Amino acid sequence: MNEQSVSATNEETLRHLARMIDLAEGFTLAFVKCNLPQQRRTLLQRLRAMLELLDVQLVELELAEPVDDLLSRVKGALAETKSPTKSAQLSSDSHQLTLFVYGLDHSLPSSDPHPPLLSHLNLARELYRRGVPHPLVLWLPDYALTKLARGAPDFWAWRSGVFEFTPEPEIVEALTEHLAYEPLLATGSLPGELKRERIQILERLLEDYRELEDTPRVRQARSDILFKLAYLHYELGEMSEARFFCQQSLKIARQLEDKGGIARTLHSLGLIVQDTGDLEEARRLYQQSLEIKRQLDDKQGIALTLHNLGAIAQDTGDLEEARRLYQQSLEFRRQLEDKQGIAQTLHQLGRAAEDTGGLEEARCLYQQSLEIKRQLGDKRGIAPTLHQLGRLAEEEGDLEKARELFSRSLELLETLGSPDAEVARRSLERVKGS
Repeated sequence: MNEQSVSATNEETLRHLARMIDLAEGFTLAFVKCNLPQQRRTLLQRLRAMLELLDVQLVELELAEPVDDLLSRVKGALAETKSPTKSAQLSSDSHQLTLFVYGLDHSLPSSDPHPPLLSHLNLARELYRRGVPHPLVLWLPDYALTKLARGAPDFWAWRSGVFEFTPEPEIVEALTEHLAYEPLLATGSLPGELKRERIQILERLLEDYRELEDTPRVRQARSDILFKLAYLHYELGEMSEARFFCQQSLKIARQLEDKGGIARTLHSLGLIVQDTGDLEEARRLYQQSLEIKRQLDDKQGIALTLHNLGAIAQDTGDLEEARRLYQQSLEFRRQLEDKQGIAQTLHQLGRAAEDTGGLEEARCLYQQSLEIKRQLGDKRGIAPTLHQLGRLAEEEGDLEKARELFSRSLELLETLGSPDAEVARRSLERVKGS
């Protein structure tokens, strides 16, 4: 991004920040609210040029990992500037040295109500005054800034300014477009740590969209972000969060009369409540989704919802209905040449066969499913099929084969950060103890 990406409002805020730094004497604490790293880079490009004209020496500290003690890291950065090599690089006529700190939000995760950093900031605030005789500017996204203000009120009270940058629409839209083209399957295959990173990015995007003009396009983007947040929380086994975001997405889709979005979100809500055990509510949501998908002639969507209705029939013991629904889903998926869907439905047909005692039929169906998943490199799909084949081996008394299959399944699930890893672990411990 170039300097033209900075709006007039943000340009004025940059000038206020540069003026505060220029006039500061000794320790001065300031906060900058900026949600997206992409926008921060653009702002810094402009701000560095301003500070250079003011003969301000800028020291930048990027924190890639959580810290409990910020002061020691800041002092370390200062000490490094005073080394012979660094000192030679400092401008001899620089009258001010200023520290910018990025990445402190890693130490303020939304999942931890009382991160250690907050206690440190409150208790050590006097040490900052004595140990950091320069302006200290902390760059944080909105949620982390709010958390720091509430959790470290004594440290927060020392602030000389809070500089809030409004979102640049072109940056927000570019990042949204990038994330929109990332398939859910690819997102779901990410390790748990990277799913958390995606959640942070999406939450920051959502904050920025709340500040943009409320147009249908902006609402649609918010609905899409909320849907992805629901999906990621679902993948991490966080059902209450998944349900909350899904309901918010559905509300916007209904306001926009977006039938495709309504059908998609009703289906996802059905999946969430199905996993929490409310099968009748899940069936009701799936039926609503299916009705809309049939109106839209959405064959891909119809196949997916028929598949999930089959799973409910199976869970409630109606195996004949389950097979009928799975076969209908499989027919659509074969018409569409949807290999991923075909593999998924073959797996479920295998489970239905297994439930009726047809172990050989089940093995055949699982093997067909597994072959397709391996062709696709679908680790997320391979793991449960390996687990089911392990169950068959265990039931037939081949414990060595069962241990091998459960171990391979567990390894994949742990790599993906899936909550299903615990089920595979218990299965492996069971056959090890036999």
